Amino acid sequence: GSSFLVYLVSTSPRISKLIYFKNFMNYKIINDINLISHHVWIDNEKIFFYGKYKNQLGFFIFDFQTNEILNKFNNEFLKLDGHPNSINGEKIVIDTYPNYLSERNLYTIDLSNNYKCKHLCSFYSSFNLKDGTKCDLHPKYSDTMNKICVDTSHNNFRQVVVFDNIK
Repeated sequence: GSSFLVYLVSTSPRISKLIYFKNFMNYKIINDINLISHHVWIDNEKIFFYGKYKNQLGFFIFDFQTNEILNKFNNEFLKLDGHPNSINGEKIVIDTYPNYLSERNLYTIDLSNNYKCKHLCSFYSSFNLKDGTKCDLHPKYSDTMNKICVDTSHNNFRQVVVFDNIK
């Protein structure tokens, strides 16, 4: 589509403003979103994002046409930030930042099936890894959506892992 987003970010304290451009000449500032860090487009008018909406942190679906939240996700893991990816706007693969056990988790969410959430696996991610060896999973679907690729350092070095036959 022709729509795009811009984040304006202040770091002390962390505040971000979301600006939605319908095209280069038509834009609006979404004032109810006070923080946004990661998003994925669901269609030309909707995003799935992590942020703060009306002072509530979590993952949400926001519709730019109606200026409304369509869904607030209440899964426990979705209270943490992560990196969503989707090819078709119906299925999302998402990682989490490390938990207290230093594990990063990988989930799928099926928006077309009552927002069904499925835990795929966990990766150990040592807190000792810094700079070039530290990494988030940043999951990505293949174009046919039967594979998921992640960047991981669970063996104390960076590597790519590909999961086949994801359903």
